[in-house]
Amino acid sequence: LRQTSLDHRDLCNPVAWGTSVNMNVPTTNSLCRLFACIAIVTPARAQTINETAKLLPADGATSDYFGQDVAIEGTTAVIASPGDDDLGGNSGSVYLFDTATETQTVKLLPLDGDVSDSFGCSVAISGTTVLVGAFSDDDLGERSGSAYLFDATTGAQIAKLLAADGDTYDMFGFSVALKGNTAVIGAPGDACGMLSCGSVYLFDTTTGSQIGKLVAADASANATFGWSVSTDGKKVLIGAPGDNAPALDSGSAYLFDLPSQTELFKLVPTNGAYADMFGTSVAIDGATALIGAPYNDDLGGQCGAAYAFDTGTGAQTSKLLSPDGATAIWFGYSVS
Repeated sequence: LRQTSLDHRDLCNPVAWGTSVNMNVPTTNSLCRLFACIAIVTPARAQTINETAKLLPADGATSDYFGQDVAIEGTTAVIASPGDDDLGGNSGSVYLFDTATETQTVKLLPLDGDVSDSFGCSVAISGTTVLVGAFSDDDLGERSGSAYLFDATTGAQIAKLLAADGDTYDMFGFSVALKGNTAVIGAPGDACGMLSCGSVYLFDTTTGSQIGKLVAADASANATFGWSVSTDGKKVLIGAPGDNAPALDSGSAYLFDLPSQTELFKLVPTNGAYADMFGTSVAIDGATALIGAPYNDDLGGQCGAAYAFDTGTGAQTSKLLSPDGATAIWFGYSVS
């Protein structure tokens, strides 16, 4: 059965969460960035990482959802707060911290922020450029979405990015990735001729111009291609957790060559099963792609798993499970 009490277009909007949500039904409609199971891994074993600091915003308030998404580059930490109300209810904001001093340095707000934009639903940083998604922005129609570029040093807005063919409920900006001068922006609600098949857009951050649009070769309705994105500057990895191959909502991921914008491989786990949501999270670095499947049931209901793939061959190289696996811990909900 598919979850119908919460539309997938509400997932990054904190207002959408209420008592009607049944989180025991793992479908694309029940995925949300408000919760995450994070693992630090090597090919051989999990590592214990000690906490060095707790970061809090200077003006934090109830239901800001500070920390819903995060990114880091050098000594700069980027922390999203999409429920912030500075520019209206759930307009959203993003905070920058110096990890060396553990102090807040800048608070980012869009020049045209508005009620329920969910600015900060997704964040990324490369060098001194910060990329922020606002999937619920309505410049091109209700929840068509947008993304913003900021200078991390000054906090100044550089550009606002919109899809050339943006439309209602595209959710452009739901996921973002950034490497060098290339911004990768997911629009998992894009229709592409089919409901929520999804797409991913490429932008040149120096000009603010759209330079490409990626769509799965086997695009299908409700696949939500673009739910998650990652790039290492040479390749782009894209999650489609609503894909029905090999089973309903088992999920998949796609690897593209960035310069040519051509699809290289479709990645599917060897034991993908119903409602695993493989592709909910993705990360790529060189020869390794890491893909989360937070509703995998190998160690219990919705315990979760993550899979490593070789980006040169498209072959699965390992499967990661929580060493202390328990029911409903959603291991693999986010990966890095």
